[in-house]
Amino acid sequence: MKEIIKGTVQFNISFLYRKNMFLSLSFCFLSFSQLSLMTKRSEILRMDKAVAKEEGRQQKLEKIIERDNLNFEELLRQNEKKTVEARTL
Repeated sequence: MKEIIKGTVQFNISFLYRKNMFLSLSFCFLSFSQLSLMTKRSEILRMDKAVAKEEGRQQKLEKIIERDNLNFEELLRQNEKKTVEARTL
Protein backbone atom coordinates (compact mmCIF):
# COMPACT_ATOMS: atom_id res chain seq x y z
CA MET A 1 0.00 0.00 0.00
CA LYS A 2 2.85 2.41 0.87
CA GLU A 3 4.40 1.69 -2.52
CA ILE A 4 1.15 2.62 -4.29
CA ILE A 5 0.88 5.89 -2.35
CA LYS A 6 4.57 6.63 -2.92
CA GLY A 7 4.18 5.96 -6.67
CA THR A 8 1.06 8.15 -6.79
CA VAL A 9 2.82 10.99 -4.99
CA GLN A 10 5.80 10.73 -7.33
CA PHE A 11 3.45 10.66 -10.32
CA ASN A 12 1.60 13.74 -9.04
CA ILE A 13 4.86 15.61 -8.45
CA SER A 14 6.13 14.63 -11.89
CA PHE A 15 2.80 15.62 -13.47
CA LEU A 16 2.75 18.99 -11.69
CA TYR A 17 6.35 19.66 -12.73
CA ARG A 18 5.56 18.88 -16.38
CA LYS A 19 2.39 20.95 -16.23
CA ASN A 20 4.33 23.88 -14.76
CA MET A 21 7.01 23.55 -17.46
CA PHE A 22 4.31 23.45 -20.15
CA LEU A 23 2.66 26.57 -18.74
CA SER A 24 6.02 28.34 -18.54
CA LEU A 25 6.81 27.46 -22.15
CA SER A 26 3.32 28.53 -23.21
CA PHE A 27 3.78 31.87 -21.46
CA CYS A 28 7.18 32.36 -23.10
CA PHE A 29 5.68 31.56 -26.50
CA LEU A 30 2.83 34.00 -25.92
CA SER A 31 5.26 36.67 -24.77
CA PHE A 32 7.42 36.07 -27.82
CA SER A 33 4.34 36.16 -30.07
CA GLN A 34 3.14 39.39 -28.49
CA LEU A 35 6.59 40.92 -28.82
CA SER A 36 6.71 39.81 -32.44
CA LEU A 37 3.30 41.37 -33.12
CA MET A 38 4.31 44.61 -31.42
CA THR A 39 7.48 44.72 -33.49
CA LYS A 40 5.56 44.09 -36.69
CA ARG A 41 3.00 46.75 -35.84
CA SER A 42 5.69 49.33 -35.10
CA GLU A 43 7.47 48.41 -38.33
CA ILE A 44 4.22 48.81 -40.29
CA LEU A 45 3.58 52.20 -38.67
CA ARG A 46 7.13 53.31 -39.46
CA MET A 47 6.73 52.22 -43.07
CA ASP A 48 3.32 53.95 -43.33
CA LYS A 49 4.91 57.21 -42.16
CA ALA A 50 7.73 56.80 -44.67
CA VAL A 51 5.23 56.15 -47.47
CA ALA A 52 3.15 59.20 -46.50
CA LYS A 53 6.28 61.35 -46.43
CA GLU A 54 7.36 60.08 -49.84
CA GLU A 55 3.89 60.66 -51.30
CA GLY A 56 3.97 64.26 -50.03
CA ARG A 57 7.39 64.72 -51.59
CA GLN A 58 6.16 63.34 -54.92
CA GLN A 59 3.14 65.65 -54.92
CA LYS A 60 5.41 68.65 -54.36
CA LEU A 61 7.67 67.53 -57.20
CA GLU A 62 4.67 67.04 -59.50
CA LYS A 63 3.54 70.62 -58.80
CA ILE A 64 7.04 71.91 -59.53
CA ILE A 65 7.14 69.98 -62.81
CA GLU A 66 3.70 71.30 -63.81
CA ARG A 67 4.79 74.86 -63.04
CA ASP A 68 8.01 74.39 -65.01
CA ASN A 69 6.04 73.00 -67.97
CA LEU A 70 3.73 76.02 -67.95
CA ASN A 71 6.71 78.39 -67.78
CA PHE A 72 8.41 76.55 -70.64
CA GLU A 73 5.26 76.68 -72.76
CA GLU A 74 5.02 80.43 -72.10
CA LEU A 75 8.67 80.81 -73.10
CA LEU A 76 8.02 78.94 -76.35
CA ARG A 77 5.02 81.19 -77.11
CA GLN A 78 7.10 84.29 -76.49
CA ASN A 79 9.91 82.96 -78.68
CA GLU A 80 7.42 82.15 -81.44
CA LYS A 81 5.92 85.64 -81.16
CA LYS A 82 9.37 87.26 -81.32
CA THR A 83 10.29 85.08 -84.30
CA VAL A 84 7.16 86.15 -86.18
CA GLU A 85 7.86 89.81 -85.35
CA ALA A 86 11.47 89.50 -86.53
CA ARG A 87 10.39 88.00 -89.85
CA THR A 88 7.91 90.79 -90.52
CA LEU A 89 10.53 93.50 -90.11
